[in-house]
Amino acid sequence: MAIDEIVDISGRKVRRRRQFLLRVGGPVLGVALVILSILGISLYSYQANRAGALVLSEAVLDALQARIAREVSSYLNPATQAALIARDMVARNAISDGQTAIEGFAASMLNHVPNLEGFYVANGDGDFTMVRRDPAGGTDTKLILNRPDAREVSSVHLDAAGQLVSRTTNPQDDFDPRQRVWYQGALKTEDVYWSAPYIFFTTQAPGITAAIRF
Repeated sequence: MAIDEIVDISGRKVRRRRQFLLRVGGPVLGVALVILSILGISLYSYQANRAGALVLSEAVLDALQARIAREVSSYLNPATQAALIARDMVARNAISDGQTAIEGFAASMLNHVPNLEGFYVANGDGDFTMVRRDPAGGTDTKLILNRPDAREVSSVHLDAAGQLVSRTTNPQDDFDPRQRVWYQGALKTEDVYWSAPYIFFTTQAPGITAAIRF
């Protein structure tokens, strides 16, 4: 066989291989690029949405916190204001009969401010006045007087119109307001003192008290 009649079979195989790779590899590469593009877009969207959700969550939490603070403040402010007004009334001797003034002021506050449970006044001798709302209507007033020769504890119930319903005494009552957290806390500050939650002596229900010293 002459040299110019030799057929280059290996060159044809290489060309066929290249053509096969182009026919098969091109679409595969295209699909891979599409998948990578989708993954990239998905990752970017996830990060963008996550960042937006965090910003939105923080804004919602900040707004909720501000709303809670406003509602708590509006709920507690009447007690603070009642303590300040009562102190001013006593300081200015606005009414000569202090006991009547305290009871009238307390009854009025309880009538107009539903979130107040009661109103207390105590002194260093252990004398005590408590006016609290009666769930059945009207007010219950507890009076403790510690005289040198005797201790008197009485309770007076008035109806919603302020009329006397009943008056009782309880010699066994050993309540001492000077031992209560609101009394002890008020002695330590010139400002309004807010107690931690504690169990009320009379109702045995939890509550907090705003107290001020004069």
